[in-house]
Formats: sequence, structure tokens, C-alpha cells
Amino acid sequence: MYVVNGMPEQEARPWPGVDYYPDDPGVNGNIGKAFLGSPNGNAVAFFLAQHEALIGKRLTVEKVRYWGDAWAQYDLHLLFYIVEVPEADKSLTPTLS
Repeated sequence: MYVVNGMPEQEARPWPGVDYYPDDPGVNGNIGKAFLGSPNGNAVAFFLAQHEALIGKRLTVEKVRYWGDAWAQYDLHLLFYIVEVPEADKSLTPTLS
């Protein structure tokens, strides 16, 4: 992982790793958003946005779990936790007219 907001580089930890919540304020949220902006995270978010009607629910990424082997350069993993958007938030969603 790279330096984020002046924080030192963190090595990957073995399972269960570290959870990052994109909605959190501060560094934790920034790292979560960075993972959503990665190629894999972007694909997850795009899939959820494009298939809302097919799935029949509005889903979002609640958190991203990051783990891996600190000694192996390419042994890093991301796990995206997908949850249904609460009912209160759905009322704020614009609808097609």
C-alpha cells in the first residue's frame, strides 16, 4: 500500500487483514475509496450500478477487506462486502421521469 495522507506505508497483514469503510471520515474512508477506485473496485461498483434493475435491489459496498502476505509482492487480496442500501437512503435516489 502507498502513503495516504502522510501516513506511513502499511504492509499487508495475513487473514483477516484490515477492514476499510469508504463512508468513514478520515484516512480509513480515504483508503476505502481508493480501493473502490482501483480497477477491481471500479468493476464492482460499476456492476452494482448497471445491474440494479436486474438484481431488484439497490446495493452498495459497505467495506473493503485488505489482506495478503507482506513478503510476497503479488499476494494481495481485496474482499468487497456488498449490502443493501437502507430504505431511508433510497428516497434520495433520483428517478427517471
